[in-house]
Amino acid sequence: EFGTPSRAEGELAWLQHAYAHTAHGGHLLVVMPASVAYRKAGRRIRADLVRRGVIRKIVALPGGVAASHALPVHLWLLRRPDDTGARPDTVTMVDLTSNDPDGPLDPEDGQTAEVPLIDLLDDDVDLTPALHMPVVRRDMAAEYEEARTELTAALAALESLLPDLCAGDGTDLWEGATVTIADLVRAGLVDLGEGGVRATGDQIDPDYLDGFLGAGPNIRRSTSQSGTYRPDPKSARIPQREPAVQRRYGSAFRALEAAEAQASRLTDTVRRMAQVAREGLGSGALQPGEGQRPDSSS
Repeated sequence: EFGTPSRAEGELAWLQHAYAHTAHGGHLLVVMPASVAYRKAGRRIRADLVRRGVIRKIVALPGGVAASHALPVHLWLLRRPDDTGARPDTVTMVDLTSNDPDGPLDPEDGQTAEVPLIDLLDDDVDLTPALHMPVVRRDMAAEYEEARTELTAALAALESLLPDLCAGDGTDLWEGATVTIADLVRAGLVDLGEGGVRATGDQIDPDYLDGFLGAGPNIRRSTSQSGTYRPDPKSARIPQREPAVQRRYGSAFRALEAAEAQASRLTDTVRRMAQVAREGLGSGALQPGEGQRPDSSS
């Protein structure tokens, strides 16, 4: 009815076969590969479908939704005109490609546009929804300033998390009295389960325990010559110290762990700020200020 498709456009042959069995005023929903919307060989058939007002809606789904393959697919909603011959003036385009394929595909989470038929009937007749979405103008300057503010706050937070450390007295903690984890397990002071080593009483500070398990000879003993790290909790040792001393060390180890986590977030913030800056500079939305520091290498 809309023309004989080429051998490369088998999907448009199937679509017309299904459409032939649709009653007047009836609807047809077909899953199509995304390429059908723009391939040059199907341009004439797509144009006729649009011109007659048969295509009512095209929904672009994210990759991975179709069980048979990971490529993105489209849903084409067609309607055979009723006896009145009334024809719509637009095609509804919905772009859900940025949605999580494993989550609910709510049109509210995507972009929707009512595209006039005349705008689709150009030389390409490209029916890809993303091509017809309204352009969202970003305030790159505001985004960059927001990222800089977040970066400044993240740097201040990182500095505040660093523990206050000073030079030691030269005593090697590992040359003094130490105790193995196996001995602590037998004494009922720690528990060795699937989750690792865990302190069970007040005599062992948990942060002190975790900190020394990942430091000093315990790391060297568990690292092979090839660099592979395989911890052996039972043979690991920790220095014997009074609970008050353990808490001081534990506090420092805990602060270091928090600082490392903050540094990871800081890296993400810097990366996002740089991405906004590059995109803004490349598009003309941002430009270097008058106070830009010269390149020290020149």
